[in-house]
Amino acid sequence: MNTWFSKQHLDATSENSAFNKNELNVFNRSLKIFLFFFILVTGLQLNISKAATVTLSANTNWSAINTGSGAGGIPTSTDTVQIQNAFTLTVDVPNAVCRLLLINLPTATNNTTSILKFNANSQLTVSVGLTIGSSSGNRKGSIDMALGGLLQIAGTLSTSNVTSFTPGTTSTFVYNSSSAQTVANFNYANLTLSGGGVKTLQAGTTAITG
Repeated sequence: MNTWFSKQHLDATSENSAFNKNELNVFNRSLKIFLFFFILVTGLQLNISKAATVTLSANTNWSAINTGSGAGGIPTSTDTVQIQNAFTLTVDVPNAVCRLLLINLPTATNNTTSILKFNANSQLTVSVGLTIGSSSGNRKGSIDMALGGLLQIAGTLSTSNVTSFTPGTTSTFVYNSSSAQTVANFNYANLTLSGGGVKTLQAGTTAITG
């Protein structure tokens, strides 16, 4: 039996097919956009949820920290590290990183000094902010770079209550933000200013002895 289709029927079928194809293309594009934003938002949430706050309540080497968000609990560039009371954190690795570093806390024991110490050839990069001491009470902070080391600040430096900064003769302090930074009035062994942001010297005396 022969089957006969009118021209009008074929045209209508063709139009419906084209319409369905366009609908499918629109659906596919919408699905791709949805999946892109879903993955983006989910990834951001995972990064936020993985960030850790490490609070040290004993003398500790950086390599011994096991409560950060990195492999083995080492801090990553998303983590906050806090030294409190009269304890010392010693940077003993060449690639230490964190997001925020607080040397003594407003909630720490009053009349205490927390210390950040560097071994020779060690390095620490703080990506967002370093706070030395607390403006609350007599909670102080110190940095000891007598043995050398490199401290790189890619964000802000707050010197709320500083007991001492010991540069030694071989240490290097780096300010390398792309935004404006205030250079603390320390006696530096070696000082590097980079990153493109405007650098302003804090009131007082700043010396470079290296």
